[in-house]
Amino acid sequence: MHLNDTGESYAVGQRGLILKSADAGASWQPVLTGSKGNFLGVTTNEQGQVVITGMRVMLRSHDRGATWKEIRDGDTTTDWYQAVKTVSGSGRVMAVGHSGKIIQIGS
Repeated sequence: MHLNDTGESYAVGQRGLILKSADAGASWQPVLTGSKGNFLGVTTNEQGQVVITGMRVMLRSHDRGATWKEIRDGDTTTDWYQAVKTVSGSGRVMAVGHSGKIIQIGS
């Protein structure tokens, strides 16, 4: 789950579950991406980027979750990443996954 300062919140789970809240978690709506991945982590930044990590899947949105694109760089389709965090003000995202591997995802 990720809650940001604007009240926009995201929660992720298994079988492609993504929930979004615009009111700091008072109500939730499903977000459809077409993915059936097992999601483990989610983060956002001030520019509207949302990154979701999981088991052999990673998704990114540049428009606050309106549209999504799968990240297929490196081992994102064969490994898993759980902890994910945006680097404030940079557009970069850091993710930690299997065997302690740390990767940087560009803007």
